[in-house]
Amino acid sequence: MGQHLNFDALVSFNPDNIVIKHVNKDLIENKSWDWVKDIEVKKDRIWLTINLKKTFAFTLPKSKLEQQDVNFFIAKSKMK
Repeated sequence: MGQHLNFDALVSFNPDNIVIKHVNKDLIENKSWDWVKDIEVKKDRIWLTINLKKTFAFTLPKSKLEQQDVNFFIAKSKMK
């Protein structure tokens, strides 16, 4: 199993990019979808693997997402 770390940021996703607003820093990052290497839609979670040398992934519980958000990630996963 991978390491867990506290990622203290608010992350929002839209069709064009990913916006990361760091809570403890006055920093906002805008990432293109090329930053995401893979999107896996599993039974209970959506996994986004980031395109970095050291593997890093976000996991999003489906129970905390609206169905339209789940559909968004399903569509994005088919584009990868």
